[in-house]
Amino acid sequence: MQNNRLDKRNCEQESLTRIAIVNNDRCKPKKCNQECRRSCPVNRTGKLCIEVKPESTNSNISEELCIGCGICVRQCPFDAISIINLPSNLDKDTTHRYGLNSFKLHRLPIPRQGQVLGLVGSNGTGKTTALKVLAGNLKPNLGRYSTPPDWQEIIKYFRGSELQSYFTKILEENLKTVFKRQDVDRIPQLVQGLVHNVLQRTDELSDQSEIYELFDLSNVQDRQISDLSGGELQRFTCAMACMQKGDIYIFDEPSSYLDIKQRLKAAVAIRNLIQENRYIIAVEHDLSVLDYLSDFICILYGSPSHYGVVTMPFSVREGINIFLDGFIRTENLRFRDVELTFKVVETASKEEVRRLSTHYYPAMKKNLDSFDLSVDAGSFTESEIIVLLGENGTGKTTLIQMLAGKLEPDNGVKMPQMNVSYKPQKISPKFTGTVRNLLHAKIGETMFLPQFQTDVSRPLQIDKIIDNQVQDLSGGELQRVALCLCLGKSADVYLIDEPSAFLDSEQRLHAARAIKRFLRHYKKVGFVVEHDFLMATYLADRVIVFDGEPSIKTHASEPQALLPGMNSFLKQLEITFRRDPRNGRPRINKKGSFRTIAEDDIDWWSKYYASKDEFNKCGTYIQKGYETLTIYSHPLELFEFYEGFNDFCRTFELFRGKTKFEEENEIVGEFKGLFKVYPLSENPNESLPHRIMENFPSNNLEECLIRVYIIRGIDLQAKDSSGKSDPYIEIQLGKIKIDNRDEKIPNTTNPVFGKMFEIKTIIPLAKDLIIRIKDWDLITTDDIIGQTTIDLENRLLSKYRATCGLPLQYNVTGPNQWRDNVLPRKILYDVCKRNNLSLPELLDDHSIKIGNTTFRLDDFEQEKNLTIHVGEEEERLALYILHKLRLCPEHIETRPLFNSFQPFIEQGRLELFVDIFPKSHGPPGPPFIITPRKPKPYVLRCIIWNTSNVILQETSITGEKMSDIYVKGWLTGMEDDVQKTDVHYRSMDGEGNFNWRFVYNFSYFPAERCISIKKKEYFWSYDATELKIPPVLNLQIWDNDKFSRDDFLGALTLDLNHLCKPTKDSDMCTLDIINDQLSNNVSIFDMKHLKGWWPCVDLQSGDPKLTGKIELELEILTEKEVIERPAGRGREQPNEHPKLELPKRPETSFLWFTSPYRTFKNIIWKKSKWYIIIILLLICFIIFLLLFLWSMPKAILSHLLHTFK
Repeated sequence: MQNNRLDKRNCEQESLTRIAIVNNDRCKPKKCNQECRRSCPVNRTGKLCIEVKPESTNSNISEELCIGCGICVRQCPFDAISIINLPSNLDKDTTHRYGLNSFKLHRLPIPRQGQVLGLVGSNGTGKTTALKVLAGNLKPNLGRYSTPPDWQEIIKYFRGSELQSYFTKILEENLKTVFKRQDVDRIPQLVQGLVHNVLQRTDELSDQSEIYELFDLSNVQDRQISDLSGGELQRFTCAMACMQKGDIYIFDEPSSYLDIKQRLKAAVAIRNLIQENRYIIAVEHDLSVLDYLSDFICILYGSPSHYGVVTMPFSVREGINIFLDGFIRTENLRFRDVELTFKVVETASKEEVRRLSTHYYPAMKKNLDSFDLSVDAGSFTESEIIVLLGENGTGKTTLIQMLAGKLEPDNGVKMPQMNVSYKPQKISPKFTGTVRNLLHAKIGETMFLPQFQTDVSRPLQIDKIIDNQVQDLSGGELQRVALCLCLGKSADVYLIDEPSAFLDSEQRLHAARAIKRFLRHYKKVGFVVEHDFLMATYLADRVIVFDGEPSIKTHASEPQALLPGMNSFLKQLEITFRRDPRNGRPRINKKGSFRTIAEDDIDWWSKYYASKDEFNKCGTYIQKGYETLTIYSHPLELFEFYEGFNDFCRTFELFRGKTKFEEENEIVGEFKGLFKVYPLSENPNESLPHRIMENFPSNNLEECLIRVYIIRGIDLQAKDSSGKSDPYIEIQLGKIKIDNRDEKIPNTTNPVFGKMFEIKTIIPLAKDLIIRIKDWDLITTDDIIGQTTIDLENRLLSKYRATCGLPLQYNVTGPNQWRDNVLPRKILYDVCKRNNLSLPELLDDHSIKIGNTTFRLDDFEQEKNLTIHVGEEEERLALYILHKLRLCPEHIETRPLFNSFQPFIEQGRLELFVDIFPKSHGPPGPPFIITPRKPKPYVLRCIIWNTSNVILQETSITGEKMSDIYVKGWLTGMEDDVQKTDVHYRSMDGEGNFNWRFVYNFSYFPAERCISIKKKEYFWSYDATELKIPPVLNLQIWDNDKFSRDDFLGALTLDLNHLCKPTKDSDMCTLDIINDQLSNNVSIFDMKHLKGWWPCVDLQSGDPKLTGKIELELEILTEKEVIERPAGRGREQPNEHPKLELPKRPETSFLWFTSPYRTFKNIIWKKSKWYIIIILLLICFIIFLLLFLWSMPKAILSHLLHTFK
């Protein structure tokens, strides 16, 4: 009866939203007065909520009867009880529970075939439990630990979800699971032998070379597994998993013990396992590696060791951002009080760093056995964190130990006297006693300081392990205690070696915040060695980059600014990264994604062409979500809304007056002013109206930097007899005059200048900017085509702020980086002040209030896809508000050109824009690079393998149809480089074998998808004219004739940007391939390599007619790839990549008159041997008969004479 009652109590009810957890290690009912049982108010009513049996080693708590008062939690002397209220939406989502008052898991991650599922969450929230369930090693009991369900009931429970089909496959298809365990340090106890032998026994792939390379196992393959270090064991274990064939791959923390480079290689190896029918699941605490590795992720949150909850699947970016935020919007649930953001900040210049530095260390050298380390001298200042970046074995720990005084440099230099606190890389617990005793002995009263408690102890959760024995601590707990000890010591410099080791992703966030806050508050210096890319980026103010050959000879740079230092380190790893626009965290770009490829097709001209809706020239600019600019077809001041930039005053020309001998007045200057009559109230106590110039910019002299961007000329007046011109630019501002005569553009009336001029001036002393376009002449003086004048003072003082056009988005990096010398918030403040509006008030990062109107960022960005380059939220919001005030946007204006000889006739137009940067506002941002696009060298290799079904034009001497086939080809516009194959003689069935390589060198514009051809129009032309035409390969099949013109058989025209896909078999090669170009187009510049059969046609009859088929292999190479993989034309040396063998042609394929014997043997005899034999026999018979007839009379006569005798 009692057992039935116990079973009933043990069976968890789905409606419960409260759990009671009893820590079996801490609960000691025989060593206490059982305060929990005695103080429970439910027990006092006569019910049995908390029961402690005499034979029991711990107390049992009924979750059905528990009212959640928490008295037992407070009364327990061993802190063994936890009562936790669960979110109400979890009452029916229990997946597994180990027993009464034990851990409970809600929901399960949902793996998908052909993708990598990443899991992230704190230790103790159920990741290992979830992995065991998904691996089929643990049957989920749905919370019914006393009466667990069978598999049929479990599958029915997950009905309608992807987990139903997943568990069905595990049961019915007997899926094989490959499990990479977390505790790799136990591998030597389970597996013994040489690394190579064990991997060879495990290998099921037959090719180990790639796995050995990815995991760097070549140097350890002959070592015993028991002799491997932690990182080597991790790589060995991951390699062993990757070498097996499985249906489900599970990797539990594959990056621990590895450096950044090794982590990324391991991620590549795991992603190489992806197949359509495979499930891959990975648990990872390094969020950068998780981002790089996964296709989607699930977050596990909850109370460690008490309960865990698995979220719905998220995209990688969204999931990691949710984890960093600590808030799940879809569930309206916050599981962490703090969020982590990464701010992109400006770093000081080298001169400023040297000026502010308070500590220095000399250049050092250190030799350890066969390892040599050289260190450049460096300096650092207060409140600075310097992160050491490098692979394992490059000397990071050695440098830390030299700074700490643990090692002496070999070059005899003396280290400066510094009070140093050092946290070593490897932590061995030698102290006997509790954590409280250790902290009290080592750091004393520091641990009780309120600031230290706030900055260090609480974030590291030291209070939860304060009474634990040091010898019993786990690796993560030891790490947190070591960090607390290091930061608790009084020092000037803190040296922290790998603070993230053994910590889960949640603890790493807390540790990073603790280190940064402590060093900032106490104004101390920190040197940190860290392999977690995210944590390193978050901590670093500057970085020291290690390079060289690990474990042999390396070099450590001086401390560098974060961005150049990080770029230098990433270049070693051959990877790139981007920043997330939401929180600024770095994201490593996956191999093969468009971000890993330099954005060759993205430049300022991409924005220009996208703004003109010429999408064929802007590359992928629009697809990547970049913003455009405004192009005016008239001068900027003529835009009606801008009032000619005369809103603050009017301009009056001053005339000297004319005499009776002069035909017109002479203008001698300008007067700028404004007359304003103010109405006054009859009440003298009322305030006077605002003066119109009260908040105007100062009328003092203003030193300015002027940037003039000249884009292109349109329909310029021709000055040469050829009907064209050789235009160049001349800029005049006051007494300054500059030009680009040496960069003239020959033979055109529509030049693309792409030129930026920088001029320093003082406004209004020099305010009229004159832009002239001149025609270059070799002998005579240069002619003025036309000029235009811009009043810079009006633009500087206008309320429409025409100094620097406002872009549509605030970007801190990328092709549209902010170039103004004032940030949007400051601009908004100045505009509101000048226009007598209420000054803007920043409510938070997402809201700005002006007067009674509140502007929210979500109202502007609700439907926008932000790029990776956007800046801070408050600046973006301020920019959106500025656009609503209709200030001058980022633009290009089109100005007409006039000439004094024809003053009222337009001489052409000029597209340009001008930026004005007052020096008093600070230095401007980087200028736009508008240099005209330059073509890049490419090489097209076209291998002619075979032809088939070529029409036969000739008749042989034996009466058979045949053709002597050869192929020739050229690129359109490069007709002087026509290449031909050798001749396949006497093709009787239209088949030709060539194995011949055409090689074409050309220059190509990737964004505009055209090639550049430079040719002189006439032989007397001084300069060559550049033409831009599509890249088109022309191939033709011809019949070779020796005594007449060759006969044309068929042609194939291939636009390299719009290639019709070939077929793999000649039988499937028809005209439909050419006709179905809409759904069958590819670009060789995207594909890089293409091979197959294409049809050749003849259009002479009007309708296309199939006249043959040709097997080609097309390959496009860059200049660098050509050097790495050389190949000659035809079958010339170097005959590589691939090597072309002599074609295997029929014996009849040769020129007949070059070898009469072969002609007779292979052509005449083979075809007509029986006729020849018969003819020869007949001739012999005739000869015999003739001889017989000739000799018979003589013989008869002789016989007769002999008879008569």
